[in-house]
Amino acid sequence: MSKKDKLKKEKEKQLNMKKLADLEELEEKEAAKHKESRGAKKMRRRAKRGYIGVWQMLLKLLMTAAFLWSGFFHGGVLAAAVLGENIYIAKDKTMPHWVAYCALAGAAVVFVAIILAFVKKYIASFIGVLAGSAVYMHGVRYMMKTLKTMMDTQYVAPDQQNMYRDYMIRYYPMMLTLLFSLILLVISIVITIRRKRREKAERDNAPVESIIGSE
Repeated sequence: MSKKDKLKKEKEKQLNMKKLADLEELEEKEAAKHKESRGAKKMRRRAKRGYIGVWQMLLKLLMTAAFLWSGFFHGGVLAAAVLGENIYIAKDKTMPHWVAYCALAGAAVVFVAIILAFVKKYIASFIGVLAGSAVYMHGVRYMMKTLKTMMDTQYVAPDQQNMYRDYMIRYYPMMLTLLFSLILLVISIVITIRRKRREKAERDNAPVESIIGSE
């Protein structure tokens, strides 16, 4: 091989090495850019999760407040009054005891469901709140219906004219626990769907390993 051919071959070799080096540098820049972009996305996702987490905690606290007002306090008062036979629905007839049992059992189930919400078991929590509030309201509706019938057919003292409305304010907020639980469940489902879509997109768009790197 002549000297000229050797120089030409050496030049081509250097040129190929330079191209490979440029290609590696380009891939490193792209990888760094992709890594930076993923880091920025992660920071945005964390900020968004924090914002959503605040709203979730607020809903849990509101659900707890509604339960404490209607289920724990007034539900307990209702159960004590019924079991103590202090609520009369006729001259010699008191409110049936099953009304108290419904109030107690429903409140107990809702209490457990609220605990499940705080540990992020939103599906189980919603089912528990749905079942518990239904049992609780079954007893309450019977009591309210009986009260309404008594107020429509019997004399009611002036200071008791608003009794039906007052009782609604005491017992019906229990239904708010169901509303807040439903909102928490919807938020949880939306977050789960978005996370799975994001993970799928990240897998589909993951950079293919460099041929040069694998060699």
